[in-house]
Amino acid sequence: MVDRHPRRTTRLDLSSVARQFLHNVSAYRTIDGLSPAQALRKFLENDPARVLKKADPDLRRWLPKALWDKMNPRVNSAEMVEYVRGALESVADAIEKGATDGTLKRVRQ
Repeated sequence: MVDRHPRRTTRLDLSSVARQFLHNVSAYRTIDGLSPAQALRKFLENDPARVLKKADPDLRRWLPKALWDKMNPRVNSAEMVEYVRGALESVADAIEKGATDGTLKRVRQ
């Protein structure tokens, strides 16, 4: 039986993902000068149905072919979007926690 829920089988190293996100976002200004975590949360305010409508053609175009072939059709686009939304929420939480306890350096804006 195939596990169709990527959340159950995929684990993120939140600290590494948060550090990489902070590094990447340091090259840009966020909308309205929001902190990196706030910018992620602002993105999460987008209607999931609208994100899904754009995700399917965009995912196929931007994901490496080997990754797309591995996930599709085993994992549908709705599941991918749901997983990414949950992951972004976790990354935002990790950034806020790291900024509070000093484990992640703050990004200059």
